[in-house]
Amino acid sequence: MSKRLALVPTALMTMFAIGLTSCTLLDSKYNAIGLTEVNFPQNCSMTFTSFSGTKVFSMKCEETSNKVMEYKGQIESGSITVYYKFGEEKTLLFQLEGDQSVDSYVENLPVGSINVYVESISTSKKGSFKFEIK
Repeated sequence: MSKRLALVPTALMTMFAIGLTSCTLLDSKYNAIGLTEVNFPQNCSMTFTSFSGTKVFSMKCEETSNKVMEYKGQIESGSITVYYKFGEEKTLLFQLEGDQSVDSYVENLPVGSINVYVESISTSKKGSFKFEIK
């Protein structure tokens, strides 16, 4: 009985270690104040008071979709660059600097997983971004 009890913590630690190593390879590394985010397969969004670093969202373009991603974004100050990546191909979506906004779309998305990268090298203030696959 005591051998079985001793195996329980070992089994739990092993499962925990496997869980850590099987996490996604997408690397979100950022500092933020007042960050709220949503990440669903067809839409994602974020708003923040202060943000610097990289936030990665995972989305999915399905065969039944129109293969269009609509996006909106704005910041009050700072600089943000947004890319989307399918497979190994990383494509610039837009850049914002200072008090700018964007409201546009990209067509002919490939079917499959798409990652959206929101990157800021310096600190950006009062921003919001929304991405939706239709």
